[in-house]
Amino acid sequence: MLSGVGLILLRAVGWAQVSMQGQVFLPTGDPLQEVVRLALKSDDPRRDVEFVFTDGQGRFILRGLAPLRAYTLTIEGDGRRYATTTVTFYAQP
Repeated sequence: MLSGVGLILLRAVGWAQVSMQGQVFLPTGDPLQEVVRLALKSDDPRRDVEFVFTDGQGRFILRGLAPLRAYTLTIEGDGRRYATTTVTFYAQP
């Protein structure tokens, strides 16, 4: 049975934009030990879907987020160890 991956998101304060960093964890609680692509979608219809890659330990940084906007971050499942997981969050200054 596949289960979703977990995410930890931390924010950093900026003047006009917000940056967030996070890490992808497997259902076992272990950090993901490979590079994966994340899809980031804003609730702003003028912004296209953006793609971000993790490092080899599952860590990532999201830069240039508009404050007080909702974002959806999706990690595509690999079909073996974890399923596709989506989280929604608000970028807060």
